[in-house]
Amino acid sequence: MTDFDVFLCHNSEDKAAISEIAEKLEMRGIRPWLDVRELRPGLPWQRSLEGQITNIASAAVFIGSSGVGPWQKLELEAFLLQFVKQQRPVIPVLLHDAPSQVEFPVFLRGMTWVDFRESEPDALERLIWGITGARTDTSEGYKPSVSGYGLRPALLHEVFRTTGLPDFTYIEPSIYRDVESDILQPGKHVLITGPSGCGKTCLLTKILNSLAMEENHDYTFISSLDDDGEEQVEQALSRALEGGLNHLIIVDDFHVLSQETKRRLGSKLKQLSDRIFRNLNGVGKFVLLGVATSAQSLLQNATDLSRRMGIYNMPLPRPSDLSSLIERGERKLTIEFSNRESIVDEASRSFFLCQYLCRNICRDSHVTETQDSLVTLNYRIEEVRGQLILQLSEQFHRPLVSFVQSAGPSRDHWLPYLAMVASMSAIPRSQFSLADIASIAGDVAIAIRSAKDEIAAAMESANLDKFLYYDTTTELISIEDPILRYYLNFLDFGGLIELLGIRDEAAISLYTIFEEASKYYFSDDKKPGSLQKRTEVFISYSHKDREWLERLRVYLKPVTRNRLLTLWVDTQIKAGQKWREEIVKAIAHAEVAVLLVSADFLASDFIAENELPPLLEAAEEEGLKIIWVPVTYSLYEETPIAKYQAALDASKPLESLSGTELSRAMLKLAKTILNSSRVA
Repeated sequence: MTDFDVFLCHNSEDKAAISEIAEKLEMRGIRPWLDVRELRPGLPWQRSLEGQITNIASAAVFIGSSGVGPWQKLELEAFLLQFVKQQRPVIPVLLHDAPSQVEFPVFLRGMTWVDFRESEPDALERLIWGITGARTDTSEGYKPSVSGYGLRPALLHEVFRTTGLPDFTYIEPSIYRDVESDILQPGKHVLITGPSGCGKTCLLTKILNSLAMEENHDYTFISSLDDDGEEQVEQALSRALEGGLNHLIIVDDFHVLSQETKRRLGSKLKQLSDRIFRNLNGVGKFVLLGVATSAQSLLQNATDLSRRMGIYNMPLPRPSDLSSLIERGERKLTIEFSNRESIVDEASRSFFLCQYLCRNICRDSHVTETQDSLVTLNYRIEEVRGQLILQLSEQFHRPLVSFVQSAGPSRDHWLPYLAMVASMSAIPRSQFSLADIASIAGDVAIAIRSAKDEIAAAMESANLDKFLYYDTTTELISIEDPILRYYLNFLDFGGLIELLGIRDEAAISLYTIFEEASKYYFSDDKKPGSLQKRTEVFISYSHKDREWLERLRVYLKPVTRNRLLTLWVDTQIKAGQKWREEIVKAIAHAEVAVLLVSADFLASDFIAENELPPLLEAAEEEGLKIIWVPVTYSLYEETPIAKYQAALDASKPLESLSGTELSRAMLKLAKTILNSSRVA
């Protein structure tokens, strides 16, 4: 399957006309390869083009008023000759201002051309015919598609894909260009984090393809899930350190590696980076893919590595991104969904789930390939959901039951694991800590904590380790299959209790946990994406900086007095309350998190282990706003905080200010917090 339908070869003087034609082709579902979009400035274009030949189905050579274009150059002419040799169409195209007499290169003289200087036949329709092989002009009795959408036939699984890189519906995330730049920068490693199915591998594959990189020549790919994955990583690291491996080493599912291998990687990657100053021929560099805690587990062993590594968390797609994905699929299949917004809402900010839903709706409507004319697909999203949950029950129900029963022979043993399943269903995230689960498990929380060392083994025995990952060090659970996350959103927990024969007080207790957790995390309709409202401002600070907290509260007093703004600080935890659970609840309610960053703040193990991880995770996954304040000079740039914008000039922390300058800074901070909340 090719990535592009046509390569647009042209003189740079004709760029405006070619861009217009490219837009018209895209409106017809045809994907053009245009240099201004696909070639990164500063890179040799020959290698990029050569690497793309197998990914482009045809070529169009345009000639305008400026005459023949850069294909006169030997390199580009040789490139076009490869199309000819591979029997892929090469179409000469005369633009509307082309000279009356045009001399084509020898290998193009026998080709039928497209002439935009003539009104009949329609030049655009003839160009599309040349690209797709499908006649669309009406001059000889051929009827075009009613929709005017995609003309090149495509199969459903090529358009809406749930595995691999989508051919037609890939949406670039906002971090695309930054990741690409870091991959090209010698000596700089890259770490991309996010839940399974969020697009990490697709992002990397797209970049590698666009840079014409070839496996085993330009990069080595290692899956940590392979039986010998750990050994492959160790060998690759050793070879890179010895100078025998000088290209990219990609490690997928980095988080499942042993702590010892992670520790060694963390300690040796800086050493590899520093070698770039002594080896002009390049050194091996690593690209790591893993879950949200990957950065934490790597950098805790090498705090000075962050400057030599680009660290990225895959951003959640916006509703407009999901809508664009659906629209591209509609054009390619010549269909339209009767209610596109319902799919966007149901997908709950997941590209994977959006592809999955679209594919199933098409399949249920018997759409398996591009339609001859526009077809409207009518459906009720509730019915689609019901059918999917029924199908997914066959996949996930038995492993969940086995997970519960692996706890022991009696129903008493099952209770903490059932409470765990109930809590996982209620927490609308793909990564969460054991503390999250325990905080809403009521009286069963102690039993859950007691079982923490057996959780990983229970998952493995129930074959749930294919879908869930439990990090015994950080006590963080990651849902590795986004479809399991979707299934848990609508789990019939009452039916599960009944199936297992749990009755009387135990059943009431478990069902209460499930119901209360659902109320706490979801709105009334329990729809994914419609989470509880965040209304509070969570302030994270070191107790050694208490004076700065109190000064901030003074500036915010006018709006907290009349309850326009609600602050939460740890001093509100009452004696006898479980502090960890109270912090988890407060973060779940927070709309804005204010970090008073100082040397003492960064030195606090409590903040680093209990406050920062869930705050940064909520910022990435649920839209929590992070406002960090430079209180003292510190090494903040060596931490994940550096990726967020400081509320004040980081080179002038509060401790360096006095008098009027300090008052102005505090007022600016108070206004920033107020404007970031819903009351603004």
